[in-house]
Amino acid sequence: MATRFQEISGTTSHLVVGLHEARLALTVQAERLAAHFAQLVADVERGSVPMEASTIVPGRVTILGVFKRHAVAYSECKFVFGVAELKVRSQECNGRTKL
Repeated sequence: MATRFQEISGTTSHLVVGLHEARLALTVQAERLAAHFAQLVADVERGSVPMEASTIVPGRVTILGVFKRHAVAYSECKFVFGVAELKVRSQECNGRTKL
């Protein structure tokens, strides 16, 4: 039997890259959060919360203004959120594109 996760959707933000803007939504899986709640509390008490995020963005690209190809952009990021200052302390991202 597959485990089902309750999803709590809500926060929507905007990502602006160059001249293009993308709307992003945050989805929290409540069971996973509850399963690691003790670790989250310990991280908050230490003052920094490490997180990971990944995205997959499918689309079409035009090469040399002539050729149109399907492309998928992948991005994986690890970042540390500072609790006291309420902002990202450090981040490391790796991205790739598959045509």
